[in-house]
Amino acid sequence: RWLRARKYSLVDVIQMVEEAVEMREEPGKHEFFPNPHKALGCSPSLYVGQYPQLYTGHSKEGYPIFISKPGVLNVRALECITSLQGIINFHWNAMSHVLASRNRLQATLPPYPKRFECICVLDLAKLSASQITKRALNIIKIQTEIDSLCFPETLNRMLVINAPGFFSLTWKLIKGWVDQRTASKVEIFGCNPKKYQARLLELVNPQDLPSDYGGVGKSTKDEIDLQLSSYAEKGLKSQKVEYMDVRSKCMFTLNLGEKDLLTIKIHTRSLTGAKFSVVKQSCGTILFDKLIKHHGEGNEEEEDPTCIQILDSNNNIKGPGIFEVHACSISSSYSFSSEQFVAECLIMEVPVLKCVEEISHVKSHEEHTNHHNESIDTSKEVTTESVFPNDEMLISSYKDLSFLMEDVPLIDIPSPVVEVRSHDNLFTSFKTKKSTTPKANSVANSTENQVFVKQKLAYVIEPDIIPKTNWLCGNSKLSDIASVFTCMKG
Repeated sequence: RWLRARKYSLVDVIQMVEEAVEMREEPGKHEFFPNPHKALGCSPSLYVGQYPQLYTGHSKEGYPIFISKPGVLNVRALECITSLQGIINFHWNAMSHVLASRNRLQATLPPYPKRFECICVLDLAKLSASQITKRALNIIKIQTEIDSLCFPETLNRMLVINAPGFFSLTWKLIKGWVDQRTASKVEIFGCNPKKYQARLLELVNPQDLPSDYGGVGKSTKDEIDLQLSSYAEKGLKSQKVEYMDVRSKCMFTLNLGEKDLLTIKIHTRSLTGAKFSVVKQSCGTILFDKLIKHHGEGNEEEEDPTCIQILDSNNNIKGPGIFEVHACSISSSYSFSSEQFVAECLIMEVPVLKCVEEISHVKSHEEHTNHHNESIDTSKEVTTESVFPNDEMLISSYKDLSFLMEDVPLIDIPSPVVEVRSHDNLFTSFKTKKSTTPKANSVANSTENQVFVKQKLAYVIEPDIIPKTNWLCGNSKLSDIASVFTCMKG
């Protein structure tokens, strides 16, 4: 690829490789940033939400297709969530890990492409001249230098579509940063969909082309949502991002369901800051009230923006209800400047834990087991005093349940009495009766709740909280032994 890029001129190739080695040295110390979150300094889903871009399908020759939408890029929001260095680090991740893995995979599939290349679609719809800032051009210049030196000849074809009239001037500037061979691979189309869709269908099969570009595949919005889900935090139900340009005040609302837990992260570079408050609409209760501002000195090139989490599980902000998030400027009312913030709202679905004072509360399950002429008497199967001697057991969140899904020891099951003992003593020995009829175990495998027992208290956990994992106990699942899991803290 280096030889082709320099037309097999040995002197030019050696110079190019030496420059590439020098450019790769620093990111190479970080293994070219395999973790996109650490590369950016923020969630990749937050970044892609402000600058939509994705890989989707492959061309007829087997090359991955990359679609970028700088026309809908929110430059100010991007400045609130990451730095120039973060964007460059993320580019190293995309080229060294994402594109590389896609090419390696595609090389094993028909039509077995022989070259490490991709097709890029640059969609400039809604691009305005105000977005072509010095900062934006600097990012393009650095990324172009990286690609030209370290990833030469990886561009099979670039289609610039929905190009506005002023783009011809911008292209003349960008064209000076790339070599002539690369520039010859760029095709520019205006805002006529029939023309650029026809060209795309010459390169890509309809099933591999998104529906909003003339194909029959998933739309780019659906594809982005699907790819962003891979970056989502565990237990995340939905994410809402609000860009807030605060001159005097602004506000948005969040509607939480019964099982929802709200966390809000505020990203900013504002040195002045703004006063943020969260109010529950139904009662007017102020749940949070604090000044938020950037902690740095305002060096956008070198400093990371400030991120402050204003709500988390400790604040006990749970649904249901409608919550208002307010931001009020602390500047003079005569000020013409505004402060920029990005509010990242994470709505998690929390486990529903109901404290039951009597074990007899769960005996309603017996009606189900009586249908099979069997009955599991929870209170008799486990002697809680021997299982939890002088210990308090509290399951307060999903994280507290995570240890149940890790390092569960394999145990033998003698019949009819079982003694369960782990080698690391995380579980205390106890005896439980094993049913001799498989039908009796339907309680544990049904949609009925699993029960965690502690003395006279039971924490009733909804079944979808606990994934169906293969906890093996001899030839049976642990949940098949009985409808009771016993746990100790630690």
